[in-house]
Amino acid sequence: MRKIIIILLIIIIILGLFVWGYSSSGAESIKDYWTSVKETITSLFTPKSKPADEVNTVYLGEIDEESLIVDLNEITEDLFKDVPWLLSMESLSPCDEERLYYDAVCLPMDVIKKDDGSYDLEHLFKQVKEQILRNPIYGDMIIRGMSDIKLRNGKTLGELNPWMQEFITKSDAAYNAPTDAHPYGAEYWCARYENYEDIYVSNEYRHYANALCVLLNRLTMVGVREWETTENWRLNTSNDDMALRRTEVAPYQESLPALVLGHQDKGQDFEFLIGLNETDKRYEEYGDHPTTPPDSPDGPPPGPTPTPSPKKNPKLDPPSLPGNGGNNPSDGDGRVQPTEPPRPSAQPEVTPTPTPTPNPPPDGTSYQHVDNGTPPATPPLTVPTDTTISDGHGGGTPITQEPVNDGAIPEPD
Repeated sequence: MRKIIIILLIIIIILGLFVWGYSSSGAESIKDYWTSVKETITSLFTPKSKPADEVNTVYLGEIDEESLIVDLNEITEDLFKDVPWLLSMESLSPCDEERLYYDAVCLPMDVIKKDDGSYDLEHLFKQVKEQILRNPIYGDMIIRGMSDIKLRNGKTLGELNPWMQEFITKSDAAYNAPTDAHPYGAEYWCARYENYEDIYVSNEYRHYANALCVLLNRLTMVGVREWETTENWRLNTSNDDMALRRTEVAPYQESLPALVLGHQDKGQDFEFLIGLNETDKRYEEYGDHPTTPPDSPDGPPPGPTPTPSPKKNPKLDPPSLPGNGGNNPSDGDGRVQPTEPPRPSAQPEVTPTPTPTPNPPPDGTSYQHVDNGTPPATPPLTVPTDTTISDGHGGGTPITQEPVNDGAIPEPD
């Protein structure tokens, strides 16, 4: 009897809720209301499926690791063939008077602005890649800087791309090689050809440079920004031997205009941001700017721009310790620098380092990094056609490599 009473009470309660729900629902009929109740009950017990446009939705934080991996074995010589192989002098003594600061890495970028006042980003980016392809000192700087970038998953770009450390190891060995034998320093990445006065980058260097440019092509161009750096590199000019000139981490920070590139994760958040300074193309890194959208074709995004911190004057910053930029393996990787070196009122004089008497290679010995034959003929270079020298790809007669200005990268006239 008690069970029957309980059942009747449950039925009365359900009917009461149904009548109350119907009267407050505004349904036109009991049938319409009952249909809506059944749909609600069914939805409670049916697994939810993603809409078609959300099936492939990726959530913030997932790293697109594959796009950051460049296989050196897949890099071919015909990449970036519109850029000549002629050695760029922007980081060497012929351009010392043209660079804006004594520790400027290269010449300033050629800046072009569109009718709406926005930067031509592709034009800036093209200049960066040209320096990488033609300037081993510049390429060395960017490979060293980027190889240490750590992703949120704990891996570094250098770990994802073993060729970066391979390049650094070869470069360190060259800069630590005896200066009475050739090649040493930046000579390792250079090539000279018989009957040609110009200096070119070697095939080996160009292979690594092509890989670096492919990696940069996979980043997003954010735009030109004036953000304060967390790290930036400069040219060490304290060594009078041009073959030993190289870059180092600067002991100061700056917030000058720079072309900013970044890698976005699958949720379009920035995993890291790097910059190439407009005044000298130097490599820079920045802190987190996760909400900064890339510039659109119509110009930079609206809204307030970051307030730059007081700018340092690199022209008054003295050179660091003499030597090879602090980048020798015995000295560490160049990142151990004074946090704030003494700042004299004028640039101190650099005592020239005596150039040792070089010993040219013995007769019949070629530099191991040079393909015998004619240099690569790429626009806008004009290479003589009245030659029987090998084309460097198997034809012609092998030649003996001549020393480059007795082994050193040439000084200005």
